[in-house]
Amino acid sequence: MLVTITQASKLVGKARKTIYAHAKAGKVSLSKFSDGKTAVDTSELYRVYGNLKENVTPVPLRTKENVTSGNTVLDVLTELKNENSLMREEMQKLREEIKNLNNRLEHKPAPSDAVEPPAPIKPNNEISSLMAKIKAKQVKKI
Repeated sequence: MLVTITQASKLVGKARKTIYAHAKAGKVSLSKFSDGKTAVDTSELYRVYGNLKENVTPVPLRTKENVTSGNTVLDVLTELKNENSLMREEMQKLREEIKNLNNRLEHKPAPSDAVEPPAPIKPNNEISSLMAKIKAKQVKKI
C-alpha cells in the first residue's frame, strides 16, 4: 500500500529527511500518487527498515481523483483485471523476445534453419586396394 513520506516516517520511526536521503542513495524506492505527490510502498519500507510500528495505521492519501470520480469497487476491479491481462500478454511477448535473443547469442539456428550433416563418404574399393598395396610395400622395406 502506498503511503506518504510523512506516514512512512511514522511507520519506521525515521525522519522524513532520512527517508529522502535513503531514496537519493538508492536504498529506498519512491513512487508517485496519481496526483504526482511522492509516495513509498509499505512493502519497500519493510524491506529496508524491517518491522513497521504497529500502533501507526497507514492511511492512503485521498486524492481528488479517487474521491470524486465515482468509481465503484466493481469498476476499479474490472479496470485492474483488464490491465493485468494486458501486462500478462506483454510479459509473454518479452519472454519470447528474451528467448530469441538468447538463442542468437548462443548461435542456435532456428529449427527450420537446421542443416543436416553431409552423408559420410564411402571408401572406394579401388582406392582401398591401392592404399593396402602401398602399406604392404612400406612394411617390406622395414
